[in-house]
Amino acid sequence: MDTGWDKANHFLAFGSLAFVGRLAWPRARKLTLPLGLVAYGGAIELIQYFVPGRSCEWADLFADSLGIAMGLLIVMALLKLLKLSGLQRAA
Repeated sequence: MDTGWDKANHFLAFGSLAFVGRLAWPRARKLTLPLGLVAYGGAIELIQYFVPGRSCEWADLFADSLGIAMGLLIVMALLKLLKLSGLQRAA
């Protein structure tokens, strides 16, 4: 998925990872997934510092973090709606 704007790509990619990650590991501790994803995004940025033709940008990590927060908020809202509607089966 390429929006043509690098920061939007970061936002959407990490938002998607957070959304799917929360669905895949619903019983994980609340901070495990977001902190893990932020660490992953930070590691990617640090590695790019050493790769010719790539750059390390803190703005990319910020976009990653915003995407993570939004992805988690969306999935939490959807799960709440499913629970309230009675469509979500008990775990």
